Amino acid sequence: CEMTRRVYIDPILIAAARVAGGIKLEVERTYQNQDLNGPVDYTFKFGQQTICVTEGKKDNLEAGVVQNLAQLVAVRDERKRKFDEISSEQTPIYGIATTYTSWSFLKLSNDQVVRSSPISIHHSIGQSNIEDMKMIIGRIVAILQEGKKANKEE
Repeated sequence: CEMTRRVYIDPILIAAARVAGGIKLEVERTYQNQDLNGPVDYTFKFGQQTICVTEGKKDNLEAGVVQNLAQLVAVRDERKRKFDEISSEQTPIYGIATTYTSWSFLKLSNDQVVRSSPISIHHSIGQSNIEDMKMIIGRIVAILQEGKKANKEE
């Protein structure tokens, strides 16, 4: 159930935003372009940077990755319209797809996508592994800090 996953996803994203500092976390923000019209589950915003976070529906991480990629393209297209970026070099746009138990990180730069291998949270006797969650929060913080750095360079 989507609401159940959010109970687990929300604290991880909030923790990452707090550690990184100066980040706004939005829920269900809508983006539109010729190929996409709909809400992004979560977005981290700071300056002109946006990082999209997508929940994989029905525990399907691959579907979440595909949806996240479409959202990254929509964010890129919106940014191009706002700033009339004509140069061939683009500021990278980052994305995260998750089912809560699996997390995949994406980077869209110059029309190329780089995707991490999925990171999993392992459970034992109903308890999440704290070390797995720390690793995921650390990865998100690193992405947020990289995005903040890129934002200063714009």
